[in-house]
Amino acid sequence: MVDIEIRIPQRDFTIIRDLISERTGIYIRDTRNDYLEYRIRERMIANSLTNVEEYYYYLKYSPTTSGEFQELINLITVHETSFFRNPEQLESFKNILLKEAGERKAKEGDKTFRIWSAACSSGEEPVTLSIILNELFPTLLGWTHELLATDISTNILKTAKTGIFPDYRMENFPVNLRQKYFKNNGSNLEVIDSIKNDITYSQLNLSTGIGGFMADRRKKFDFVFCRNVFIYFPDEVKEKISKSIFDMLAPGGYLLLGNAESVDVRKVPFKMTFQPGGMIYQKPELK
Repeated sequence: MVDIEIRIPQRDFTIIRDLISERTGIYIRDTRNDYLEYRIRERMIANSLTNVEEYYYYLKYSPTTSGEFQELINLITVHETSFFRNPEQLESFKNILLKEAGERKAKEGDKTFRIWSAACSSGEEPVTLSIILNELFPTLLGWTHELLATDISTNILKTAKTGIFPDYRMENFPVNLRQKYFKNNGSNLEVIDSIKNDITYSQLNLSTGIGGFMADRRKKFDFVFCRNVFIYFPDEVKEKISKSIFDMLAPGGYLLLGNAESVDVRKVPFKMTFQPGGMIYQKPELK
């Protein structure tokens, strides 16, 4: 068995950290080195390995989206999320952006909103978006929507697909919506089937997998929510992902980020508009 207290030599630690960065774009800052080191030791114990270099080669030759590399990524990715996160931004989405997109799309004869939650974590964001859309649709006759949710962690996606949430996560959830869209499941709450079935979940590495993802899409997105993701990437990876998202948006489509995040519009030609809840990035419409 591996001694959980053993220190990993800096050289071995660095090459594992660099492998993670190369495959996922996630750079582990020096302030989180102890956290990563603990997780590496945890996985070494799980695999009955005593040599860090041996573990590195085990990782290196493990598939990116399965096997040991994915197990380590499942451990180190942080999944901080909540229902109705940044409510002012969601109000702008509901009251301003959907209306603008609807007017534009109606002229094209397209009455389907296509929305992507690009780092969905345990599902709170896509469930929130589904509920917002379902609340609006009685006034949007003839409109439909497609809602895709992706994350790099296979473990967190399994949790998201259940649609089951601890009761304490619902503390700030509007009571009327909680009663309407959730049912009791033991000490937890479970989203009703119509909302659960409204969301398509898929595993995706934003740093390396968007190219293939784009190739499979027949229609581009009207909205991409990629909130509180860029904070984990260095500038060159953020630029790469921003360009990919730009390509995946329909003309006039919107990118919504977290409040602490931004896109360098000198390098990615989004148009910026300030709305309640923060800056919105819009792909220019065709002239």
